[in-house]
Amino acid sequence: LRDTVPSHVEGALIKALARAPADRFATAAEFIEALHPAATREAGSRRRPFLRAGVLVVVAAIAALGAVALVMRRAARPENVRQSVAVLPLANVGADADDAYFAEGMTDELTNALGMVPGLRVAARTSAFRYKQRNTDAREVGAALGVAHLLEGSVRRAGPRVRVSLQLVGAADGLTRWSQSFESTSGDVFAVQDSITRAVVLALNLTLGRAELSSQRAGRTADPEAHDLYLRGLYAFHLLTPEGLHRALDYARQALTHDSAYAGAHALVALTYVFLADAYMAPREAYTQAKVAAARAIALDSRVADAHLAHAYALWALDWDLRGAEREFETAIALAPNSALVRWLYGGAYLCAIGRWRDGLIHVDKAVELDPLGALPSWEREYCLYAGRRYDSVIAQNRRTRELDPNLFYQDSWVGAAYRELGMLKQALAEYDRAQVLAAGRPLYGRAITLDRAGQREEARRVIGALEVESQSGRGAAWYVAAAYAGLGDGDRTFAWLDRSADARETPAAVYLPEYDALRTDPRLAQWLRRVGLPSQP
Repeated sequence: LRDTVPSHVEGALIKALARAPADRFATAAEFIEALHPAATREAGSRRRPFLRAGVLVVVAAIAALGAVALVMRRAARPENVRQSVAVLPLANVGADADDAYFAEGMTDELTNALGMVPGLRVAARTSAFRYKQRNTDAREVGAALGVAHLLEGSVRRAGPRVRVSLQLVGAADGLTRWSQSFESTSGDVFAVQDSITRAVVLALNLTLGRAELSSQRAGRTADPEAHDLYLRGLYAFHLLTPEGLHRALDYARQALTHDSAYAGAHALVALTYVFLADAYMAPREAYTQAKVAAARAIALDSRVADAHLAHAYALWALDWDLRGAEREFETAIALAPNSALVRWLYGGAYLCAIGRWRDGLIHVDKAVELDPLGALPSWEREYCLYAGRRYDSVIAQNRRTRELDPNLFYQDSWVGAAYRELGMLKQALAEYDRAQVLAAGRPLYGRAITLDRAGQREEARRVIGALEVESQSGRGAAWYVAAAYAGLGDGDRTFAWLDRSADARETPAAVYLPEYDALRTDPRLAQWLRRVGLPSQP
């Protein structure tokens, strides 16, 4: 919390005190290495002996501090650790492999239902699905996900009949605490989900009131065909590919032809448009569709968290209504406190984007806790740290992101940008070379800035030219071009492209990043921020 603590020390401390062992340093040598400033790490053998001794003293002190912190955490939060569960992917049992969507959909809905139980922490879908079709020891899974219990089992579907077999396993010893089978028709599957939730709550000695049970039933339909189509759409949505998102829209709309009052399907339409607006569709059109669908879902059932999440994005991007967006984000969190998706979108994609990176990190860190094996929350944490100018911490967090998904790429290379802002241009360019491959050769605005700083100005201008072509053809965002020009200190072109970005209703983000620091005193920046409803200072 102290401003005098160097960012690289903060990053090392955060990693050293991580709750999950896999998130900490593998060796003391790695810990010592991380405690050195980046410039000192560059020097290698030129480090001074007294600095090594000083670091060893710090290591000893931090080790003691870590032991005390661990004891305090165990003393202060035993219930939070004990009352936690991960719903592992239910196995699809039967001859029809096409029913995989149904088993995954049941897993998702059980995860969401248990997430409404007061006092119960539920691991996110992304992390739990890492163990799909993997025979892994319960203790290993529990440690990796940070939960005390695992809910596992299978779904067998034969015609209209559905059989769900489940067992609740203690992660510490692998012993079964409870097991039961449930049978129903496809039209009565929600009754099965309610029964399962009650049984798990009873096994964990928790309580489930009428209000929580009502929340679990939010957005449902009485039409089995509509529900089946919704589950197919949900399955496609989780692919997070352009093809998957368009299939999700198609299935959700088919579900609405069976039940036009299906709030959950309207919410899926809205959230899918939000994701399409980010990279695969004209933002103004996509956010307009998202706003309509979200408003319809909320009017039908105001308890659907995804509808409020999508509505928040539409209010922010279309109307530049930050107060309204904030209310909707907070409503989504209140309705789905265990949703890692809600947390990292609100914290990273919104709060950190509008300059409130400290507030954003609180929610992103919660997302990382709920989804410890998810690469996207880790990537979002890199973004927030970069927005906060915590460059050494960005580099440290990037190591974790790569462990989770070495092929993840989105928007720009924050680790490359961090090296650039530290003046380590060789390392920065190496990271951008790697990012260029992951981006399938698409031009990167951060690479243009880095090339310019490295003196390769002709190549930098070539990259910016390619960015302009992409934006004008609808394949890239105007704010990418604006950020590139801002990094070069070209105010006239920066504000021309920022105006294009605003006209297109791209989310008004990125202007608080270091790329714009050279233009902070330009009165046109404050004027543009007022236009889109953002404060001149975060």
